[in-house]
Amino acid sequence: MPLPEKPESVLLINDREIEEATPLSLWRKVNQAAILDFEIPRRTFLSLRDIEGEFRQGSIVQLFYGLGTGQQRIFYGYLPSIASDRNLSETDTTIRLTATDFIGQLEDRTIELGTSASSFLVPEGKEIGGLIADIVQATIDSQFAAPLFSIQGIQGTSPVQIVSTTDVKIGVDTAKNFIDYYTGLAFDDTEYPDAPLLYEYNQEDQYFRWGKQTALDATPAMRLTIGKDAILSGSIQRQPVYSDAYITGSETNRWTQSDRDTSRRWGGRRFWIRDSVSTTELSDAYDKGVRLVELYKNERRTFMLVISRDPFILHPGDILAIDAAEAQGLRSESYRVSEVKMALSPVLRTTVTCGDPARLLTDFLP
Repeated sequence: MPLPEKPESVLLINDREIEEATPLSLWRKVNQAAILDFEIPRRTFLSLRDIEGEFRQGSIVQLFYGLGTGQQRIFYGYLPSIASDRNLSETDTTIRLTATDFIGQLEDRTIELGTSASSFLVPEGKEIGGLIADIVQATIDSQFAAPLFSIQGIQGTSPVQIVSTTDVKIGVDTAKNFIDYYTGLAFDDTEYPDAPLLYEYNQEDQYFRWGKQTALDATPAMRLTIGKDAILSGSIQRQPVYSDAYITGSETNRWTQSDRDTSRRWGGRRFWIRDSVSTTELSDAYDKGVRLVELYKNERRTFMLVISRDPFILHPGDILAIDAAEAQGLRSESYRVSEVKMALSPVLRTTVTCGDPARLLTDFLP
């Protein structure tokens, strides 16, 4: 029986092919910049004419990967300043570099929102999706040398949500921090009592995509059978269940939201989550309390799959249908992808996280 074909890769730096470059890994996570690690032989780096001008901060990195003519671009990004450093030790036979997609530039770019003379972006009264588009476009216009990066993947909120006076955040911050804040305001709870759908973002090819989570009953991006196309990896993690929410606001604004059916299902026990709003409006505290309880009243599981099929079409937020999962303690149904890790060398190995994404230390830092 012939061996399966080995995927081939083409890595470009500023449209120049680096033939001996070896892609090592590609990591995609919801609401985060994708990260590509690659290496080249030290002797190749030193022998290439004018290569020093290519491997510098801001250089555009593209990776095409796949079988023969079926290659597709799976990464489009740049070399950040902290990842363009190189070890000069002669004992190292390879030079390793890291690139991020353009969401990383949103972390680098400081902008000002508000009515001051130095700002032309006023959040109050804007539709949230439109505000996100304005922030990303302002970053593109001021910093990017890559004209292909586009906001065409941004969708508006549905139902339409406008930034209110009580929700507005202005001042000076990074573009990404503003995007994270205003993304956190957007949700769709029209299917109550089903859990509300939140909004999220990532980069797909050259497009910045921002929009509502895909419903779990939508057509899946991929269907896998446990034991055939994929195997479970690691452990199944159960996320906390909350039956009650205690919300505090400015001055005397307080609200307690409870779901008695959840308490009943857990033998009369109650599990509390605490959060806050920045306003004096009781309705704001009420809305947040209801939303939190509806999000967390049912048991949620996070698990990882190692898959053998072509993983490049999978992005955070995609729906993945899983069959024959009961023997592993899971239901055969659709799940939402939160993270995709691809080891590209020496062999392709992909780990997909379904459910809540794994937490990083940086998730807890202000």
